Amino acid sequence: GEYSALCFADAISFADGVRITKARGEAMQAAADAVDTGMVSVIGLGKDKVAALCEMASEQSGESIQIANFLCNGNYAVSGATVACEKVGELAKPEFKARMTVKLAVAGAFHTGASSFWQRIQVFVAALVVDSFFLHWILFFVLALCLCMIFLFGLCFLTDFMSPAVSALEEVLGGVEIQKPRIPVISNVDAKAHSDPAAIKKLLATQVTSPVLWENTMDLMLSSGFEEAFELGPGKVTAGILRRFDKSAKCTNVEV
Repeated sequence: GEYSALCFADAISFADGVRITKARGEAMQAAADAVDTGMVSVIGLGKDKVAALCEMASEQSGESIQIANFLCNGNYAVSGATVACEKVGELAKPEFKARMTVKLAVAGAFHTGASSFWQRIQVFVAALVVDSFFLHWILFFVLALCLCMIFLFGLCFLTDFMSPAVSALEEVLGGVEIQKPRIPVISNVDAKAHSDPAAIKKLLATQVTSPVLWENTMDLMLSSGFEEAFELGPGKVTAGILRRFDKSAKCTNVEV
């Protein structure tokens, strides 16, 4: 999604965006194939308790696991070694009173230092952009139904298990010219808008091993002049998640 936003903001060309996301997906898949990892969605706990759950699961399993997607309060995805994922499922309800856990059907521990890519599909979609000229925020999502469901269950794949993918992505990014975006683009890594091309390039490489700060991004947008969101594609999953943050937030669904 961040690559779509950068393309929309004229920071990268469409051709470069496709080339980078292809290389990124292949590198993440290779990293995932190298280790036995997975992801679990934890429902009904705050992020502090989920972090504590991951710590206990890591201690008891002897393997690493961490939060990979900060979706919204009560819905976080964790990612790590398979045995640690299984331990999260065992501990979540009896020890932390989670409502439920859902093992996610993914290829590996994405958005960690250990991840792979889901069915080798890199979705070149979604944009989070701020239009400084018109002084309002635009939330633009292009979501296939499967991606909507991924967000619904808090799916994302970024942790330290993806570290092997970083160097391959850096090599591809090294041959891409990034321009200053015509409008600010929010980074998944730190939930801040960036305009410096060098900083953007560095963050794009860091992204594959960093948790997705969706929760922080929504908070930033809603506190910075947000007016309306547009959800393109079937269903109203994104609209529902947005209203978890602000029940009065306006979201228009556009069927495509």
